[in-house]
Amino acid sequence: MKWRVLFLLLIIMALIGLNVGVWAVFQRAARTTTVTMIPRREPTPTPTPATQLVPFVPVTAFKNFEYLDTNDISGSINVAHKYYLPIAGDEKLNEKTISIDEVSDDDYAAFLKEPTNAVYLIPLGELNSGLRVLNVNDKSVFDSNDNDWELMLPVSSDLLPTAINLNEVKEFVFGGTVVLSRGVAERIEKYNAVEYPWSAISQTLSSADYAFINFKGSITSNCVYDGYTLSFCGQPDYVEGMKLAGVDGVSVSGNHIGDYGQSGMKETIQFLEKNEIEHTGLGKKYPQAFEPLVANIQSDERDPYSVVMVAYNNVFGTAPCASEKDQWGVTCLLDQEKLSKEIADLKAKYDVVIAYPNWGPEYTHYPDPEKQIKWGRLMADAGADLVVGDQAHWVQTMEIYNETPIFYGVGNLVFDQMWSEKTREGILLRVFLYDGQIISIEPVATKIYDYAQPRIETGSTGKAILDYLSLPLDAAGS
Repeated sequence: MKWRVLFLLLIIMALIGLNVGVWAVFQRAARTTTVTMIPRREPTPTPTPATQLVPFVPVTAFKNFEYLDTNDISGSINVAHKYYLPIAGDEKLNEKTISIDEVSDDDYAAFLKEPTNAVYLIPLGELNSGLRVLNVNDKSVFDSNDNDWELMLPVSSDLLPTAINLNEVKEFVFGGTVVLSRGVAERIEKYNAVEYPWSAISQTLSSADYAFINFKGSITSNCVYDGYTLSFCGQPDYVEGMKLAGVDGVSVSGNHIGDYGQSGMKETIQFLEKNEIEHTGLGKKYPQAFEPLVANIQSDERDPYSVVMVAYNNVFGTAPCASEKDQWGVTCLLDQEKLSKEIADLKAKYDVVIAYPNWGPEYTHYPDPEKQIKWGRLMADAGADLVVGDQAHWVQTMEIYNETPIFYGVGNLVFDQMWSEKTREGILLRVFLYDGQIISIEPVATKIYDYAQPRIETGSTGKAILDYLSLPLDAAGS
């Protein structure tokens, strides 16, 4: 009996000990596996760069006149990868029915370096001299401002190009041959209107900050009308028409400026100055003849800058070359070294240098290698930012030489040469400047009507005139 009781106690004690051990083990396990729960932290998103609206423009190679407007483009316009995403869904593009294709940034850089006939949509701040800006639905970006340009598009702030405020862009206009004689004089007298030759282009001239033309012939107090003469003169009041139209400055270095001798040249200058029209290229002794025209540009946001215009001649006509002699004469292209120094000195003093030579043979689209190409490139090498030539009475081709545009002949502007289509044609150059640099040039086609009046030509006729600018430098195609 005692033995049974003892055995039962041992069993009870063993069971109690086992339970205590198991509980202890469980407690230790619970302590070693307890984990403090930390709230989950979401990954920090990469911030999206801020964007800024900047003006975009469609562009192509300057000499590609297949396209003048976005309406001429049947396919898509290329956009660099770095600009594509922010603007791809922009409603402004949809409103203008402009479709875009994404291209690599390397392809875009190659296009800017050597423009092709492709069309790209680029920020205005990335323009260069090899590009020509297309209109958008018949509207030029340079007739707009930051508030109403239709393609103000977003760009990531870390990719912002050079900022250009459209409100600060300045415009200079350059035109070709003006002869207020013969048929032009006859029409002025017929309509009793000194403004008649200019009335169709006066808006283009007067809206510019500066308008400059190639004035040929004399203005004299004793001018007598002659419908067949090759000695050109105009009445003093004809100059009033130029002023009313918005002409600010003229080259008077042409081959007909001396048609009425020393007294005619003197009177011409007097009547120009009476009407507050500036002049360059003619004077008494060389320093006066060479004295350039200077336009000082003020800006609300940028430093002021200066534009200088100087005229030359190598078509030796009725005026002598200006020299140390005490006589009226024109600035002649005679000495290459002297020319280079003159242009270089101007570039050292002024921000933008524009040379306007009266040069080369008549009635050809191709510049003469010796009388035009050599001298034009010399001007560019010396520092000219733009060369605008005239004399051929036809529109001639142009080139971009070491980033300097050289227009070899802009044709007739106001003249009575109605005897052929090509002598009726001309080009007005709208030259746009910003912060001391030429940022774009827009050639505008003109055609003379009624023996006196140039009008802006658009459509296929205007395009045909502009196409002369895309010709090679010679008839052989080189």
